[in-house]
Amino acid sequence: MSKNNYEKYAEVKQQELLHKERNLQQAISCLRDRRKFASLQCMDSTIDFVADLYDLSIDEVKRAMDGEEYWCIWNSYFKGRLEEIWTNTSEKLKDISEGMVRLK
Repeated sequence: MSKNNYEKYAEVKQQELLHKERNLQQAISCLRDRRKFASLQCMDSTIDFVADLYDLSIDEVKRAMDGEEYWCIWNSYFKGRLEEIWTNTSEKLKDISEGMVRLK
């Protein structure tokens, strides 16, 4: 059975759309535009989706939408500090537990 024109067009168009990419700047721009007329619930869901898609926090996306210059630095900095604190703490706990084992 041969394909009709719609099916042929759909096959080509689908492949084009599957390869279409949007960078984060385009996504942020789109969010800014939608903020003007979309409901808060819709915006929250969309911001959550963009954050998941680009592996960002919701606050980072909101800061970027607000035009904050260094919106990505804070989360990365604090995440790095928390990892450093956790590593130091876990090493100290490990040392303590090894010392306790030696005492027994």
